[in-house]
Amino acid sequence: MTDTTVQQVAAAAWRIRRYALRMGEVQGQGYIGQALGYADVLATAFAHGMAIKPDEPEWEGRDRFLLSHGHYAIACYAALIEAGIIPEEELETYGTTAACRCPAWPPTPRAWRSPAARWGRA
Repeated sequence: MTDTTVQQVAAAAWRIRRYALRMGEVQGQGYIGQALGYADVLATAFAHGMAIKPDEPEWEGRDRFLLSHGHYAIACYAALIEAGIIPEEELETYGTTAACRCPAWPPTPRAWRSPAARWGRA
């Protein structure tokens, strides 16, 4: 990675941390430590490594990201917001209803799957 790319990924990680903190504030709880610690990994994946087109969520050539640790959901939602896959306004609804796009646990019937989807139900 070039210095510029490293700076871009670092800036994305910082924003992921900010989004995660805001989501934790919505519910007054959450696995914030995991989100803060995993932000660099997600920023590297979504901002640099993965082939994604936020405007085309069903694009056949897209890379898929499987997050098997449900306690890291806040971090993954924050990365999806940073990548432009879901709008920033969605973070205010984190875990509030089963119909929100950022549920705390259940899978969602959308073009992308909940990062905390249970095995066999995603």
